[in-house]
Amino acid sequence: VSTQSTGGDVIVWSGSSTDSSHSATQNYMVHPNTGEACNYGRWYNPNFVGTSSEGLGVVYPGVKEAVQLALSAHRDLPYDWLKVIGWDCMITEDGSVVFFEGNLAAWRCPRRLFLTLPSFIFFASYLA
Repeated sequence: VSTQSTGGDVIVWSGSSTDSSHSATQNYMVHPNTGEACNYGRWYNPNFVGTSSEGLGVVYPGVKEAVQLALSAHRDLPYDWLKVIGWDCMITEDGSVVFFEGNLAAWRCPRRLFLTLPSFIFFASYLA
């Protein structure tokens, strides 16, 4: 879950051959309210060029709750300068949301600009 001070985006990395997301081979953009994989991100990272369109339409339970928790945590931070955070989390088999890392997202920000038009407009407003 990546949060901006104005909202959240969700990217699911899957297809890991290990217990780490760093070996993931599939990347999907997931709707933050429905949890449905609505686009794929072959362009997001070289590991994801083989992302299959078969993952589109898959619904990931617990996404809405994860986004709400991440947005709440972002709002509660005392750092006004921190506009984007990449929250690494997982949803366990019993439906619990577990956050295990928050990234300042500096490396990811340029790619996030083009996920949606509202994201681009949000960032572009700081260039004026």
